[in-house]
Amino acid sequence: MPAPRRVNRSLEGRYQVETGGSLKFGERFKKKFFVASSENYLNLTILPTEKCNFRCTYCYEDFALGKMSTDTIKGIKSLLSKAAPTLKGLSVNWFGGEPTLHIAAVKDISRHIMALRRKREFGYAASMTTNGYLLDRELLAELCALGIRKYQISLDGDKIDHDTTRKLTNGTGSFAKIWGNLLSFRGLEDQFKIILRLNISSCNSVSMLKLCERIKSRLLVDKRYVVNIEKINNLGEGISSDVEQYVAKDVDDTIARIRDSVGLSLRDQDETDKQSDPYICYAAMPNHLMIRADGSLGKCTVMLKDDRNIIGHLNTDGTYTLDNRKMELWTRGFVDMDAASLGCPAYRLPSIHTRKGVINSVTI
Repeated sequence: MPAPRRVNRSLEGRYQVETGGSLKFGERFKKKFFVASSENYLNLTILPTEKCNFRCTYCYEDFALGKMSTDTIKGIKSLLSKAAPTLKGLSVNWFGGEPTLHIAAVKDISRHIMALRRKREFGYAASMTTNGYLLDRELLAELCALGIRKYQISLDGDKIDHDTTRKLTNGTGSFAKIWGNLLSFRGLEDQFKIILRLNISSCNSVSMLKLCERIKSRLLVDKRYVVNIEKINNLGEGISSDVEQYVAKDVDDTIARIRDSVGLSLRDQDETDKQSDPYICYAAMPNHLMIRADGSLGKCTVMLKDDRNIIGHLNTDGTYTLDNRKMELWTRGFVDMDAASLGCPAYRLPSIHTRKGVINSVTI
């Protein structure tokens, strides 16, 4: 897919930040910048369904769109087939909703990717953000064989607190099933990575510390499991009107205690903690597309209701239409080299201005 103009701006010299200071670009940042702006690399976030079997109290999604249609699946496969001859690297993140609710689409597209790789031999990495309820040992092994080897699964504390905030649609808890799945994965010989996302709120500090003891003794003895600590934030209109009670406030001490509890076996607590280079959000990347269940294209998995995040549509033959004005809003960090725009382009996202004499959309 074509990158915006001026995207290959030189990275030599220093990076000016808002404080008036400067940062030298590390080799890691330079590589990520190059890959994110190269037409030979493609980064896709695919939502096979926007329905979910959970009703988390702080969720920002409305579950309006159902399973991905056959036409959209065909469009994704055609897009990948067209890109394959010049592709050096492909990254796919399965998102939702809950992606395991339309596992047929995940498998179909993944098999197509594996077939393309046998012919073209491009690099490939695939991940899935899942609630972990339907991801049992058998399914994990099958998905690993299809190249999906990285999974993020959220836990909101030990059983009582987790079941309070991460409920099934029928109101029952989900902890026991997820925990059982997590334990069962250890019996597999496959190479995978399970990121345990621990969601910290103002209500679950004691429960989370109890959970961490279980995680340390039962899971972190296996290097395929890692921990990522995140604060719960209000990202939009949630299922519950009292979502604010779960938003993390004054929890830094809790986070420090959790780090100590797991012995900083937070083996790679998102490597962003360790790097001084500016963070680049997937939504800021010129070669990233989010493909929704109805074939519409976007950039951000949070701003699903914002018109500025509907940047185009995928056709059955693999061609797609992009709104250049909207694309420029999301990728502006690669033009002006602003740290905030690279780190979160949704932050202070500009309004759309129509310019006379400019073609605002293009079919690719």
